Amino acid sequence: MALAVCGATPTREGKGEHVDESAITTQVKAALLKEPVVSGFVKTGAERSRAAQLASEVIGVQKVKNDILLR
Repeated sequence: MALAVCGATPTREGKGEHVDESAITTQVKAALLKEPVVSGFVKTGAERSRAAQLASEVIGVQKVKNDILLR
């Protein structure tokens, strides 16, 4: 997963405040971890269910959105 975060630069800070990009990235990733989305293609319903189950077993995950499609 790639995240882009806008923040302060050495020549520009927002309203006199320093923005810690790593702290923002960490907070965004933590929020995404609570409700991840699994997606892609599988051949069977069992594979689809297993992918969601594995995602739900990750510590901190509260709910999984399963967008996996059967092919």
